[in-house]
Amino acid sequence: MPKYYVYPAIGIARVGNSESKFFVGPEVPHQEVNPNYTGDNFGSCYEAGSLQNLPGSSLDFKDAEGKVKRQAARFRIFEVSDCGNNVREITDKDAKIEWRVNLANRKSINYQFENAMDLGKLSKDCKLRNDFITNLDERKKKLLIKPSQCKIQGCNQSDKPAYQFNDGTFFAGTSYETQVYLGELRTDSEGRLLVLGGLGHSASYNNSPITTFANNETWHDDISDGTVRATVTINDKPIEAEPAMVAVTPPNFAPGMPGVITMYDVVSDLLLDANTKTEFYRDIYPILSSLVENQGVNEGYFMAFGDYSPANFTQPDILEKLESNSEQYKSFRTAVFDLFRVTPDITATRRAEKVEQLLQDPAVQDVNKQVLEPIFVEAVKQTQTAVQADKLPPIFGDGYGDYADSPLIGLSLTNTQYKHLKNWADGKFEKGENPREATINSSCTITDPLQVINDQNNWPHTLTKTNLQQCLGGPFHPGIELTWFLRRKSMWNTADPFDPMRLNIVECDDDVQDYYGPILTPEVALKDMFNVSGPGTLTRFMGVPWQSDEGSCQSNESYDPAQYLPTMTFWSARVPNQVLSQRSFEQLQNEAIGLGQRAKSYSYRQDWLRFLREGGEKARVNMVKYWDKIGIVVKTPTTALKADHNNVDHIWVESQVNERFLANDTSYRQLLNLENLAHFEGNDLMLGENAVTNEQLDLLDKEDEQACEQGLTRRKITIRQDQN
Repeated sequence: MPKYYVYPAIGIARVGNSESKFFVGPEVPHQEVNPNYTGDNFGSCYEAGSLQNLPGSSLDFKDAEGKVKRQAARFRIFEVSDCGNNVREITDKDAKIEWRVNLANRKSINYQFENAMDLGKLSKDCKLRNDFITNLDERKKKLLIKPSQCKIQGCNQSDKPAYQFNDGTFFAGTSYETQVYLGELRTDSEGRLLVLGGLGHSASYNNSPITTFANNETWHDDISDGTVRATVTINDKPIEAEPAMVAVTPPNFAPGMPGVITMYDVVSDLLLDANTKTEFYRDIYPILSSLVENQGVNEGYFMAFGDYSPANFTQPDILEKLESNSEQYKSFRTAVFDLFRVTPDITATRRAEKVEQLLQDPAVQDVNKQVLEPIFVEAVKQTQTAVQADKLPPIFGDGYGDYADSPLIGLSLTNTQYKHLKNWADGKFEKGENPREATINSSCTITDPLQVINDQNNWPHTLTKTNLQQCLGGPFHPGIELTWFLRRKSMWNTADPFDPMRLNIVECDDDVQDYYGPILTPEVALKDMFNVSGPGTLTRFMGVPWQSDEGSCQSNESYDPAQYLPTMTFWSARVPNQVLSQRSFEQLQNEAIGLGQRAKSYSYRQDWLRFLREGGEKARVNMVKYWDKIGIVVKTPTTALKADHNNVDHIWVESQVNERFLANDTSYRQLLNLENLAHFEGNDLMLGENAVTNEQLDLLDKEDEQACEQGLTRRKITIRQDQN
């Protein structure tokens, strides 16, 4: 008898404050993010026979009012035969499908986040958030945001109160009671489910200030997660499908920017057989190319891996060496491999071996080894930390900020990634297919991204894989989308031979335990807490509100500004650090101002959070008020940098910044006026040559006039007397 499954096994949605506009995120690898793609309009968003955005299309991730579009998670039903080899999608034309979704936000009723609780002796105890409320029933009533279950069936269903998660409350039963909207359901033209999340709202019931990155008392937000269930009725026989989970996460402020380590890398390292042959373009290229792409969100990456850099691993002459398993390039491959820090497992093994070697030294044979061993362990650990500090990837680890002398202050590749990297360095790999050169069978019109996957049996896992690839795989402090406990095998239903990458899910959505004592210890947490998922459990350890974490965790420019480059970062692929502004991009495109001036514009990277620091205020405070008004970094086509020796065809550009932060910029107007001097010949201004600059000045005049007409609140400035 066939079984039925909901896919993806974990779907990722993202909040946004546009009530009417949304888009569906990528569903297959290498599908570009398109803010106009709603699931039923593939042909009008993507090039024919391609996963690339239609050239010239508008990639606005905000609506006409400047509000951020929500990203929907789309779910499907698949029928799987007894042997697991025959798979087909079930849509509304095949069966009656009733979808049931339960969402919850458990952040405020949960324990505080201190650090990942699987770090052994480094893990910390956690006290309850909002522990001034001690009665458990009162905590549940006031702090748990859990709206009623929503159901939906049929095709093209939307915009009904029954489909909205709008009856959850915060601080219920008090004068502070607030109704919290967590999202809504829709269906597409085939009866597939679309889950849209909240509007990105957060608040404190008593207006308490934000004081920390993750644990702000009295605050709530509208991040959520929950179960996705479906009843499939075929020939009047109802069958319950294997359920899935959906996680509603913060916005992606650099949509399409790849993570060096994704959540799929973390989970596949845990659950899938790593004994596969190494392919360069499948296993190695994603690591190296992601370092290059992240030049668009971090100035250190721009210097180290960016266009024209010696470590630009996508540059044709360098790529030719990397993709070849020839002995001729082994030294080069080994040099690249040696740039990466070893994994925690290898680090621990080497530490134990070194300590044992020290203890066997004849000079210490007559000394009490029990006294010396912990001293040696600490000494070797400090040495390892120092040696690994400048290794790749340049990303903070789970231990950063908590422990100075731990190799965990820097993030490592997964064991599987590192194994493939070692095979590659040794020449034990195949080239595989370059995704940029891959051909797609275009014999039929593509209306669904899954059609590019030739083997239909791979469709279900591809959906899960792609959703998890959109989530960062660290550091988990706590993270952006999901966090550390997904690397716990106890979380996963590994008994299913067809799908090992599916979480254990509660049978009843009310059976979620919130209280494990006034203090949660790592021992109790690992034993009792991280074995099953239900509404609100995937996001409960994330920062509250989400804006305080995203406005706090930046690059080492904020933590150690004496460093030459701000390369070390937390989550620049989702929360950018330094960016190329739209105005700098326009200057780069302006051929009238000369190559040298254009090059300076291209190199001018600005703090992405600069708009939130006005008046000397902290970014994490203003992030709550202005998160929708800051820029979104968008992959933008360009020919301005094309040359024979490179393949630069796009730049990541900070776009769609709210006019409040752009109006009355005297420095930019001053620059344009000065650049006009380049167009004088004798006493005459060469009008044709400065046409672009004049257009920019005219546009600036219009923008300033519009800002005045709209009555936008003027930016705050820091006066000298108020400086610290």
